[in-house]
Amino acid sequence: MARGSIGKRGSSWYYAHRIDDPETGSRRQKWQGGFATKKDADRALREALAAVETGIWIEPSKLTYSDYVEQVWLPALERQVESSTQESYSRNMRLHVLPKVGGLRLQRLTPNHLNEFYRQLLEEPKPIPRKTNRRHDSQVYAVIDALRQQRWSYGAIAMEIQRRMPSEDHITRHAVARIVARSMLRVDVASSTLSVRTVRYIHTIISKSLRDAIRLGIVNQNAAANASPPRPPKTRPERKLWTADQTRYFLQWSREVDHPLWEAWAFVATSGDRRGANLGLRWQDIDFDSGTASLIWTVTSVSHKIVVKPYGKTGKPHEIILDKSTLAMLRSLKARQAQEQIGLGSRHVCTSSRPDCPEPGYHNRDLVFCRPDGNYLQPERFTREFQRGQERYNAAHPNEPLPKVNLHALRHGWATLALEAGVPMKVIQDRLNHASERITADIYTHVRRPMQSDAADRVAALIFGSN
Repeated sequence: MARGSIGKRGSSWYYAHRIDDPETGSRRQKWQGGFATKKDADRALREALAAVETGIWIEPSKLTYSDYVEQVWLPALERQVESSTQESYSRNMRLHVLPKVGGLRLQRLTPNHLNEFYRQLLEEPKPIPRKTNRRHDSQVYAVIDALRQQRWSYGAIAMEIQRRMPSEDHITRHAVARIVARSMLRVDVASSTLSVRTVRYIHTIISKSLRDAIRLGIVNQNAAANASPPRPPKTRPERKLWTADQTRYFLQWSREVDHPLWEAWAFVATSGDRRGANLGLRWQDIDFDSGTASLIWTVTSVSHKIVVKPYGKTGKPHEIILDKSTLAMLRSLKARQAQEQIGLGSRHVCTSSRPDCPEPGYHNRDLVFCRPDGNYLQPERFTREFQRGQERYNAAHPNEPLPKVNLHALRHGWATLALEAGVPMKVIQDRLNHASERITADIYTHVRRPMQSDAADRVAALIFGSN
């Protein structure tokens, strides 16, 4: 019968046991260390002994964690998860995990290694790598920075650069937009530590990779299962949301300045659904007679490329009821799009089915919210334009600026306003397409508590009588 022992070296624990060498017939001692507690080492020893007894113990190899992730695990994910999920796993592995623990042998990765790694992620500054890729004269960047502060458009900036610097006459508004987008990626290194939520997400990724390694027979145990990722905060961070008045002010201003995306932003605010579902909405999915919209497709961005996939996690369409004001806005938008398409004149219609087709011409995709050429809006750019719209609004209203919110806050704003208006939780859950009322209730605790307090006061007044 196989036997083993546990011991302590420095601040960590190890276990040792003997196995039969199939080549020589002799018995050899094997050990593994790096466990944070005696209990962890004892548990791992029992698992190893059980594996020896059943004949499934695996000889430690020279396979590193990085080799396993890059050569085995990530390629296999293509058949297991959505492309966006795979891209997220790959990015976090490349940026955060593999540079720190990728060089360790896979079968010698321990909970203690991971605990130290999580500590580093939370405490050590993490500069975000980026390529400056500067291809223009240094004066170009100075001019762009100065004119952007004056709220010049990309096209106007490009023309001004061409006027001032004849050697840069090839620069376009698209080049200016790319330069501005890259400049937005600059971060303060001192404030670039990762959040608890991000570190816990990284822990989840590592844990899945090791579970898959167990199924493949490469390791016997999941080191992440015995690791201690940081605890989630006891309270949710306060969400920044707009009031109904603030949302109305912003949308009215967007319409007055004739922003090309104001209808899309308004639909996000009134539909309560996610960005991708709204960007995938087609005219054929809207029934103006019944006042409903069927959300069938979702537009996402994977490695900055547009991907169109069925709606939601299950792929089932989700129908929502639209209000009269939103329906009127959509009718007006549809009429204007028809006029714009006619105004294109002799430009041909592109028949390519590629979501990111670069071919010239009008892309007749029947999209409600699209680019001027009928093609899909890039989700990341759609979000950035919302942020820029807020900046322009605040510059135009310096005495009454809006709090900065992200695009997803419009969805949360819809649910918050609905709860405050007394809409039942079940109705809101169905509208947001949450799996259960509990999920909706947990997310919007900040709204439920004041409502419960008000309900308690009103019921008590009925019982005790009002003073």
